[in-house]
Amino acid sequence: MQASPPLRPEPCRPQWTAVPVLILMLFLLTAVPGAAGARAPSQARTPTVLETVLGGKLSRSTPKLKSATVTASRKKRRRTTEVHVVFRRHPFSLPAHFGGQRGFITGEVTAETVSPDATGWRQFYSGVRSVRGRLVFQEINSPVFRNLGDVLLIFTPGPRDQTLISGDIGSIHQFSGQVEAGRWNVNLDFVGIQLEKHLPRMYSRFPLSITGAIRFEYDGQPRLSVRVAGLLALIPAIFEGRPAAVIRNATPIEVAFSDEGMHLSEVALDVGGNPVIVNGTVSPTRLALSLRGTVDARRLNFLYPANVIAVEGTGPLHLAVTGSPLVPQIAGSLRIPAASVSLAGTRMRLRLDQLELTKLPTCLRVAANLFGQGRSPLRIAGFLEFEDDGPEFRDLGVTGEVPPEILTYFFGRQLSSIQGSGRVQAQINGPTMKPRVFGTLTARQVELKIRGMSQNIVLQAGVIHFRNEEIRLEKFILGFEDGDFRVTGRVRLEPSVYFELDIAGNAVPYSIPTIFNAEVNTNLSLRGPIGGTELSGKVDLISGRYIQQYDVIKQILTVHRFHEADRPFWHVLPWLGATRLAISLLNTGELEVENNVASLQLDGLMSVTGTLADPRLQGQLTVNVGTFKIPFFRGQYDVDEGTINFDLAREPFLNIRGTTLVEDLNGDEVLVKLHLTGPLDKIDFTLTSIPDMEQGQIVMLLAAGRTTEDIRSAWRGSPKDGIGIGTGSFNLLDYYDEPIKQVTGDFLSMLVANPIKMVTRLDLFRVELGSDSFQVRMSKTFLRHITMKGEVEVGFLGRNRQEGGVQIKFFDQLWLEGMLRRYIPDFTQYEYEEPLKGRVELRYRMKFRGDLKDILGFW
Repeated sequence: MQASPPLRPEPCRPQWTAVPVLILMLFLLTAVPGAAGARAPSQARTPTVLETVLGGKLSRSTPKLKSATVTASRKKRRRTTEVHVVFRRHPFSLPAHFGGQRGFITGEVTAETVSPDATGWRQFYSGVRSVRGRLVFQEINSPVFRNLGDVLLIFTPGPRDQTLISGDIGSIHQFSGQVEAGRWNVNLDFVGIQLEKHLPRMYSRFPLSITGAIRFEYDGQPRLSVRVAGLLALIPAIFEGRPAAVIRNATPIEVAFSDEGMHLSEVALDVGGNPVIVNGTVSPTRLALSLRGTVDARRLNFLYPANVIAVEGTGPLHLAVTGSPLVPQIAGSLRIPAASVSLAGTRMRLRLDQLELTKLPTCLRVAANLFGQGRSPLRIAGFLEFEDDGPEFRDLGVTGEVPPEILTYFFGRQLSSIQGSGRVQAQINGPTMKPRVFGTLTARQVELKIRGMSQNIVLQAGVIHFRNEEIRLEKFILGFEDGDFRVTGRVRLEPSVYFELDIAGNAVPYSIPTIFNAEVNTNLSLRGPIGGTELSGKVDLISGRYIQQYDVIKQILTVHRFHEADRPFWHVLPWLGATRLAISLLNTGELEVENNVASLQLDGLMSVTGTLADPRLQGQLTVNVGTFKIPFFRGQYDVDEGTINFDLAREPFLNIRGTTLVEDLNGDEVLVKLHLTGPLDKIDFTLTSIPDMEQGQIVMLLAAGRTTEDIRSAWRGSPKDGIGIGTGSFNLLDYYDEPIKQVTGDFLSMLVANPIKMVTRLDLFRVELGSDSFQVRMSKTFLRHITMKGEVEVGFLGRNRQEGGVQIKFFDQLWLEGMLRRYIPDFTQYEYEEPLKGRVELRYRMKFRGDLKDILGFW
């Protein structure tokens, strides 16, 4: 049996929209619809209120009613009629404009009324004299309201013909009231009702708590009043890491009612510190609200990403809420003509021009122009949709010049500064926590300062295509000093970051100031995931020169202090330091050692293994030609042969043979052969000579310019010279002239020679002072291929030595050397037969590897 259509209550409809729980509390007190399964009343007459409530006929002619869910009877008293009703899970339902609640009634109630056959609700209310009994409303559900719990309604006799009303809503709220001579008075005080638990699920993400009181009165005219003393609502932040926006009522809210619903008039709210005024009407089937105010952007943090510290600016807010509670439609806008944005980790501010947030029926439209220090804007325009799982971007376009401040912010851990900008054209869709990005970033002449690197890198040109889970590099050219790198390939971002990059370098300089200079070509590839990357390929050494000077003074006088070493550039990306290396080093050009103790030309095949943070050299270098000297010893050695092996020990293993000519006390030349062997930190040496000498005598000849026999003779004295201990002419310092010159030369270089070298722009200017002579050495290279050297030594007893030379390099493997030497001995030495000597040499070096071009070296 279908429930009969409910009667339209007289002007008390809006009471159902005040608070959901009040609907059930007043169920029997106002308009209870017909129960399911009741017989339809006759169309010939208007049904009574009792027939509408019970779903069946209960009249004087039919004093009893019995159905599957209702048993009722009526009995005539002296002046009143007693109506007794028993409900057994009796179904009930309310029309949509009341909230559409459905459920069941269980319980028993007895009422005395003087108008049991009233057909109007006003007459029925007025006729009730007393009520006693107990009713429970169970399993209540509604399209608009949910989780209402059970409602207990108790009627008990009171003094002076009163009926007391009490009850519970769930296990938290209680209400009370009374009925006397047809006058109804019911009160409900509520504290902290969590309305989001009772509203449709779409509102569950917005916590809403209210505190206040509801009053229902009937004295010939129904009156319902609601006063909200406290309102607290939270709007979740759009981006993770931001606090929610808090909405409070600035003053108590007085709600008025009419047939159309609940009316709000000039309701003052505090929305995150911004004053907003609300006007309009709310009912279970209709929304008609307007919101206006002036918004301070500093108080809208719930709208901003976590990396935005603050947005400053003000503008008007206008919103209109229409539709229904189940399908609300919000439209309006927030316009801030001029605003500034402060990003975390930077002191710079970005300027926002014409920031506009427009709420459309189903989404939020965002539009703004973003400026850095430049004049070209970055245009941002698109939509933000609010889904059940959170907000999502839809067709959010980003077009224009990217301010360098934004690039510095996002890459601040890797880059200390960025000069320049790039042009982006991109579109963003998907959840704000994990958006999908499609677009292109084009950059030109962007100067990058990488942390840990002394030199800047210039992004000369480059195109970055990003497509959701992949970044692809195209025409990417990085300038480094006079060279450049060309990078192509892609970086996959999902399910984990994976690199597939090719790196081609052209004439790339590499230097460690005052230690090493080089120029290389590279053909490398970077492959693998983060934590497992490998850098492989080959590096062609065009030129390399080791120039670190051996400074005796610093070795003797330097006090070792603890200091913080410069961190390598990969400290900003720790996984980069763990990159495995598999690189072949090819020496296709010059590899030289050029300092104050050696001038060598090297060649060989090498490889680099290990990791970027702990590289290992492997292979062997061959010393093709050159000279070197041993500190504190006389003589400059010409290399006969030599190798430096990096496979035999942790330190480079040397095996070098060289020869030098040293003059003895009589001015005769002694050919000294030196063999160095062993790891760099523990080198052994062997000395031989022509004419043949013991190693101890050779060492003394190199250190003091005299053999041990000459020193013993000088100690005893010579009848021919008339010198010795007895004459007082013996001076031990005279025999260690070369070590003394080494120390004084380094000391004078710090005081005199280095300033002179800076003024004259000589490559070498060195002054040395010994026990018996004064020496000056200098050199200069012109046009990178012509080197001139000169040396003058003046003895205190008249000895004079002058040497000059020139080297002309035609190719890397062909050069011409010339040397001229003039020597005048002092009065204690024998005369030279030929004081002037010279030589001219044409030298050619062949590499027996590679093609004919590499072997001959003429192209």
